[in-house]
Amino acid sequence: MKDNKVAKAAAVYTVSKFSLRAISILTAPIFTRLLTTSDYGMVSNFTAWVSILACFTGLGLGTPVVRGYTKYPYEYDRFVSSVQFLGTVSSMFVLIISLLNLNFVSELMNIEQPLVILLFIYLVFYQSVNYTQTKLRFEYKYKTNVIIAIVSTVASISLSFFFIYKFNDCRYVGRILGPSLSMLFLGLFFYVRIIVKGKCFYNKEYWKYALKLSIPMIPHGLSMIALAQIDRLMIMKYVGSSANGLYSFGYTYATLISILTNALNEAIQPEIYDNLEKNKRISVDLLVNNVNTLITFVAIFFIGVAPEVLRILGPASYYDARWVILPIIIGSFCQFEYQNFACVEIHAENTKYMAIGSIIAAIINYLLNLILIPKYGYVMAGYTTLIGYFWLMIFHFYGAKKSYGVNVFNIRRILIHLLAVMVIGTIFQLLFDFILVRYILITILIIVFYIRNKHKIKKIVKKIMK
Repeated sequence: MKDNKVAKAAAVYTVSKFSLRAISILTAPIFTRLLTTSDYGMVSNFTAWVSILACFTGLGLGTPVVRGYTKYPYEYDRFVSSVQFLGTVSSMFVLIISLLNLNFVSELMNIEQPLVILLFIYLVFYQSVNYTQTKLRFEYKYKTNVIIAIVSTVASISLSFFFIYKFNDCRYVGRILGPSLSMLFLGLFFYVRIIVKGKCFYNKEYWKYALKLSIPMIPHGLSMIALAQIDRLMIMKYVGSSANGLYSFGYTYATLISILTNALNEAIQPEIYDNLEKNKRISVDLLVNNVNTLITFVAIFFIGVAPEVLRILGPASYYDARWVILPIIIGSFCQFEYQNFACVEIHAENTKYMAIGSIIAAIINYLLNLILIPKYGYVMAGYTTLIGYFWLMIFHFYGAKKSYGVNVFNIRRILIHLLAVMVIGTIFQLLFDFILVRYILITILIIVFYIRNKHKIKKIVKKIMK
């Protein structure tokens, strides 16, 4: 019975999250037509500052909230309530400092003062949504989680359209207000709900445990932001805005696979932690291997159909973006693997490897970009990103082994999956201009995948339908 519940929760959560995130990406062309390039730049600037400052105000507390479910199973509501207030103290400290120096902060961030205030108030409450969704995932309450995701997505898009027309003279404000206010109100609701259920603001043991796990996540978070953003900044500097636009366009399509892998990682996290808690490492390896089989197929399929999808999503002038698809999708595969290895490190309460690995990855990415982008162009940024994520995968594999004492994962099987994506993906890339041959191979790929996995597919579908 539990297997059915787990399978259904993982499947529904993954499909719904992927669909909703995909909708957000696919509506982007609508907003680009409503906003000027300057407006779009202001929105991107606001979003970037949210990501950066969240590393400090949130203190990386999402990690102990995840680990706390198995660490404090009988007092989890109290634990989350206390950790939430720790995040509030941090956020309010940053907010007060910013308000006392509002002119300086506004100029530094290049954001109007009212939006600066909104940004910091948003940072106080939005994490409560993530904390709530973490608990729901571990309780396999996928329906409630899906409802929250639907409400936040629909509200964000709807409010964005409303405020864009409301602030017609400065439409970027409307695009910022849409997602910010929708998440802020949701966060406020769940913030109060967590307090009511947990009734705990300060607990020395909880705070000490949370900070032990979370502090290394601050440099980790900053390094991951750098890893994701450095390439575009350096393309802009060394090649120009046109090349940056091509890279960003291809990157947006390729990272659809990241939405899927991130959703899958979040969906199987509860099962990974449950099996680690029971010392059932073989079950963890089998679970990840089964998911890897699916991701390998989807990644290759995404590469195979990339030229036609890019033609649909953008005009002919953007078609050269197809050459960045292969390395970014392979990098997304490596990213999924390192996230699974990181689960073992977090369960072992050893998060120092998170910071070390991410800082080194960001440095590697920066140095390679510095050498290769000026000489070979924007396409190389995709390959430097791939190398960064490959490093993280290998580093965290050994980090997980060191933290747990033995190998939890069969690295040979993982590397075979990775090699399949690289080899078959490269073949598809070489056949980008030979559409008939490519789609014959895609059809063969689908048939072979189904024949080799039909029993697993039928078993999973049967579990989900019960």
